[in-house]
Amino acid sequence: TISLMDSIKMRISRRESAENVRLRRMTYRNTLPQLRFRDIYIEGANEHQQSYIRKEFHSDNHQIFTYEDLKRGYFRLLADNMISEIIPHAVYDPESDLYELHLQVKMEKDFFVRIGGSVSTTSSNQIYLGIGYQNLNYYSKEFNFDGQLGRVYNNVQLAARIDFPTKLPTSYKFIASISTFDYFKEAKFFSNKDNPAFNKKREEFVKLKVSLPFLSRKKAEFGVGIARMEDRYFQTNIIDFSETKHDESTYSIFGGSIVLEGSTLNARQFATQGSREKMAAQIFTGTEHFRSGISKVTKGTPEPYKKVQSWLQVSYQNETYHKVSPKFTLGAYLEAYYSSRNFSNNYTATLMQAGEFTPTAHSKVTYNEAFRANQYAGVGTMPIYQLSESFQLRGEFYGFIPIFPIKKDEYGQAYYGKAFTKFEYLGEISLVFQLSFGSISAYVNHYSSPSNDWNVGLTLGWQLFNSRFVE
Repeated sequence: TISLMDSIKMRISRRESAENVRLRRMTYRNTLPQLRFRDIYIEGANEHQQSYIRKEFHSDNHQIFTYEDLKRGYFRLLADNMISEIIPHAVYDPESDLYELHLQVKMEKDFFVRIGGSVSTTSSNQIYLGIGYQNLNYYSKEFNFDGQLGRVYNNVQLAARIDFPTKLPTSYKFIASISTFDYFKEAKFFSNKDNPAFNKKREEFVKLKVSLPFLSRKKAEFGVGIARMEDRYFQTNIIDFSETKHDESTYSIFGGSIVLEGSTLNARQFATQGSREKMAAQIFTGTEHFRSGISKVTKGTPEPYKKVQSWLQVSYQNETYHKVSPKFTLGAYLEAYYSSRNFSNNYTATLMQAGEFTPTAHSKVTYNEAFRANQYAGVGTMPIYQLSESFQLRGEFYGFIPIFPIKKDEYGQAYYGKAFTKFEYLGEISLVFQLSFGSISAYVNHYSSPSNDWNVGLTLGWQLFNSRFVE
């Protein structure tokens, strides 16, 4: 086409500037009646479903709503798992000087089964299975029972959600979840020769969440729940397994949370467009119990340890991508975290309950003491070169600054070091092939601590995690 452009232009007898076309279009649009709607006609849904859909646009059948109301209701309905497709069409009624809204709706099936997982050259291989039921009548309801099985992360979760199309749409969600993390010292492809998991986490909780829309692309979520957490660990690298078992810290916690979040990212992982923002404020109170793993003691059984404490926790995350050129995108990442939580029984228990900076998929399944603190800030940049529509060469480089680094004294207790005296970094370069059901990524990464910590791997699929008690 480009090579024949001169001959193509010679065949066009009439020409008009782009500015004249723009002005004519603007003049024409000004003669059109204002986009105001009242009557809604729906195909593809039963009577109860039609009533639910109409309430997303107006609370009364005779109420007039605008184009902005139409957009808000349209995207709210599409965000619901019950509806897979909505095709809108506006028909002008000259008698009322209003438009009729015609919607062609395609509903999702009531019962569904989901199977998935990820395969990796590390020990983080994962199998996912979920079953669910969803139904839309006077209100939208959804029930899910799913779980994940793997070497590092295991989870089973029951979730129930009900959405009400009130004037301010409200969603209620109940979650009951059990999950474990087993952090291995080495990671090999489906290997049974990994060193034992020296750090293990178990979490059981029930939580009730109430969600409301916030601004145009965010939601406000209020939560309350109770949890039991168990951490198992060794406090030394010299272990006699015949006489010593894991030390164990358990926590019974009650807490509430307020979360504001929204996302326009174009992918679950390895996004290249949009932004994601999350702000959370949480308050907790609970009891800590500690049990030593030493089975043979010479001077009787140690006194049981029990501690009650309450704390406040606030966090902020922002991930944004800017298109610099058709092929190059630059992403920015910011995370801030503050917790007033006191130290646990010992240094290791304190770090296992501290906030963790895990911006990459690999870091989320890795236990690294250097990237944990009760107060910290983290920043990152993600240069991305789009090799093709599906291929991307991606760099991720992050810096981590604990405000008060947590250190270990000679008695194995935690204490705060001097402010801003520690800096850690991690970097990763990956070649990613995006698929409709996941991604294939080959990566190499490096952590500043421990020394000489290089990792190379290949992953097929997404690394996804179910709900956690602490947001």
